[in-house]
Amino acid sequence: MTAVQKRTWRSQFDRSTLFLYQFEVLREETIVRQFLSSPRNPQIRFIHETKEDSVNKKKVSECDDERKKETNVAKLTDTIISVNSEIRDQNLNDDEKDLQSNNDIRLIPEETINIILSLLSAEIYNPKTSCNSPFHKVIMAQKSVAQNVVRSLLDNFTQQVPPPKKISLYLNTGLFYNIGSAVASGLWSMVSKTNAIPEDNRKSPLGVQSLLLLLALSSHHIQDEGKFNPFRHSLFRLGAKESDVNVEIESAHSDDTPSSSPHDSSFNMSQLYNTICKELHADETTLLLYLLLHRNPSFASYVLSRVDIDSLVIPILKLLYEAEEKNSHHIYMALIILLILSQDSGFNNSIHILDLRSVAWFTERSLNDITLGGLLVLIVIRTIQFNMAKMRDKYLHTNCLAALANMSAHFRALHPYVAQRLLSLYGILSKKHAKVSEKMRQYASQQKNDNKSHEESESILEEYQESSDYAADLAILEEVIRMVLEIINSCLTHSLKYNPHLIYAMLHQKELFIQFRTHPIFQDIIQNIETVLTYFNTRLEETGESNLSVETVFRVINEGAQLWPGDRLKYVNKDNADKVNSI
Repeated sequence: MTAVQKRTWRSQFDRSTLFLYQFEVLREETIVRQFLSSPRNPQIRFIHETKEDSVNKKKVSECDDERKKETNVAKLTDTIISVNSEIRDQNLNDDEKDLQSNNDIRLIPEETINIILSLLSAEIYNPKTSCNSPFHKVIMAQKSVAQNVVRSLLDNFTQQVPPPKKISLYLNTGLFYNIGSAVASGLWSMVSKTNAIPEDNRKSPLGVQSLLLLLALSSHHIQDEGKFNPFRHSLFRLGAKESDVNVEIESAHSDDTPSSSPHDSSFNMSQLYNTICKELHADETTLLLYLLLHRNPSFASYVLSRVDIDSLVIPILKLLYEAEEKNSHHIYMALIILLILSQDSGFNNSIHILDLRSVAWFTERSLNDITLGGLLVLIVIRTIQFNMAKMRDKYLHTNCLAALANMSAHFRALHPYVAQRLLSLYGILSKKHAKVSEKMRQYASQQKNDNKSHEESESILEEYQESSDYAADLAILEEVIRMVLEIINSCLTHSLKYNPHLIYAMLHQKELFIQFRTHPIFQDIIQNIETVLTYFNTRLEETGESNLSVETVFRVINEGAQLWPGDRLKYVNKDNADKVNSI
């Protein structure tokens, strides 16, 4: 790093530190004056100046000040673009000294990013300031450079350049690192609604700070109607072709949308995809993936066209497997990503033909020769059971089961352990249903036998509340059980012959389905399941053997599946569990 570059970095570092301190201790109106080229005293009036002249001059001065603030903030955003472009265009030599020198230059855009994060940090100390903050207004007005800023920040994220070795002392003492990450983690906590600090910041401070700034910029004005966010719009248009017109424009006024916004069709989606796959352990990366899949059709299409979709899915499944170590918002984002992906039939088909030799991080038992789809089903079922035991969140159940319902018609070669866990989930829910139903019956019987006096009115109120809780629990259980049964029914309807292990597990535990044979909510699905069980039971009896080996049972199942008449199952009304296509 040259002497000039060192002075530039030092200046940027001092500014970000100063702004952060000022937002902590000063009012925002006072900080605004820092963007004026020279201080002014509104009390001073020239000798021959009238009061009207003074008012007019004050208005002109305020307009000039506003333009100066806007110009200075624009210079900050331009710095990110110009410096990063200079670094990207440099020819790096093989000499380690030259590589270190070019790496040092990245301290300059990193501190520029920290300055903008500092300017946005007013929202941390006063959440109401975001709507009226002059800094937010000026930054959101930079429509002409928004696309380049978004691309530059994404470039910093995808390159994941480690920090220079020369600043290791600062990293160890925390001075250099804590200034930027203090603001970034604060803004991130507001975006993700959690106090968790982003992981692995020290691996690539520039990459992490760039991503956090991108999320902070693109998450502004989300709920404000009629306000256009050029950074959010540019992020959702990233990679779009000239003919793409189906992307939602978030502005209520046509004047807010640039009339000739260029389309960034040359962005390296492959590098972005690979970086996201490697960094999914961090929840800010997971949020970026969700935003791109949900609102950027070009990126979503690119991801679904990838042959190595396992590179993306396996880290998400590992994240869910380690749910106890993650915050609930991270789990939600991961599940919604799977839900979005499961809406594509091509994705559902590809994951069930992609074989995995082993899954090292799955320690409950050895999983050999399982498909990616089977692993996905297993992890989602495990997440449901974890939620039942720990979190007890109805909406997490709904998202999990909706993803399974979307994939159920495409189930192929389900692993024996996956089939067992699916029926085990149904069995657990059935037992819970029986317990709650029994408690409600006991309560109803007690109400008939007991004559309550006026003095026991409080006890009656408490029992009524308890009865209402039982009724609510029962309704939720019945909804979840219905969805699980529809998943099984959909698999039997569309892919029975491809899942012999599921048929085997159902024959082995056929008594599970007796409980709801006459239940009005489940009766139609139970009839279909019993039709399948009766068909295969008959074929097993036709062998004439009393003690059938496992090999014989599977041979009969496979032969019977090939001859299975698909029209024997009745149509099931899916009003209670349609695909969830809106997030």
